Amino acid sequence: MVQVTVRNVSGQELELELFDTETAFDVKQKIQALWGLPPACQELVLQSTLRTIADAYSFATGEELELLLICSLREVCARLGSGSVTKRASALKDLAAVRGHASAVDDPNAHVRDRAVDAILQVANIGNQSVLDVANRLLDTQEAELGLRLIAGVAPRGTGAPEP
Repeated sequence: MVQVTVRNVSGQELELELFDTETAFDVKQKIQALWGLPPACQELVLQSTLRTIADAYSFATGEELELLLICSLREVCARLGSGSVTKRASALKDLAAVRGHASAVDDPNAHVRDRAVDAILQVANIGNQSVLDVANRLLDTQEAELGLRLIAGVAPRGTGAPEP
C-alpha cells in the first residue's frame, strides 16, 4: 500500500491508501467520488517535483507522496471545440459538475445567463431535448426571452411549406 496525500488550492486535504497497481487516474476517480470534481477537470502535481503527472502514472514506488490538485478546464475546453457531439456533451456535463447543481442559465447575473445561452447554442444540436426542457422551464419565468432564444436555436425546422 502507498500513502498519498492530496491537497487542493483551498487547503482541503485527502489521505488515500493506494494499491501498487493503482494509477493517477484511479486517484482522480476517488477525488471525484469524494469532492465531486470530474477527472477531466483535474491536474495532479507531484509536490516534490512540481510536475503534472499523467493519468497512467503508477504509484508502484511504495513511497509516501504528496499531490497538489488543480482544477483545470483545459481538457474540457478542448472537448467543447470538438467536432464530436459526444465529446461536446460530455464536456458540458463536466462543466455542470464543476459549476454545481445549479444551471448556468439560473445564475443571478443577467450577463452570465446570457453568455450561458450563447454557449449552449454553440454546442447544442437541433432537437436537443435537454435544451428544450430548460427552455420550456424558462418560459414560465422572468427569463422567458432566454427560453425563446434557446427554442429558436435548437427547435427542429420544418421540411417544407405547410399543407393547404
